Amino acid sequence: MKRYLNIIAFIVTFIGLLVFMEKVVKPLIIDVARSDLFLEDTSEEGGPDADSATMIALAYAHCSTYIENQFDDDTMINFAPKPLNFWNIKNYQYVINAQLEITDDSGVPQDKKFACEIKYTGGAEGDPSDFEQWSIEGLSGLD
Repeated sequence: MKRYLNIIAFIVTFIGLLVFMEKVVKPLIIDVARSDLFLEDTSEEGGPDADSATMIALAYAHCSTYIENQFDDDTMINFAPKPLNFWNIKNYQYVINAQLEITDDSGVPQDKKFACEIKYTGGAEGDPSDFEQWSIEGLSGLD
């Protein structure tokens, strides 16, 4: 009889620990992960500024290269010389809003505006001109 009570006590304790982890520990871990505790502090501030002009130009160039690779060789794409607008979200993440002209097989040019969310993943020791050190996080407007 005592053996059965020990097994039942073990099972109740085990279930109690699982519930405690699910209801208390897991939400706490998620809240900590969502907080700014693990946010990398960089010298870049949010919003467009003159200090990040080089990074914005490189972000626009890499977004343009990515978009060109999405189309076949028969499609002519002409990008505006500079973006219409841009945002430095912080932590080397940018949103580029720009315009391009697409001419496909029909020969009729179409003007399109697009938004490209891109992040530099190379860190301080990386080379921003290397396309492999950038990550396209999102692209819209080219549907």
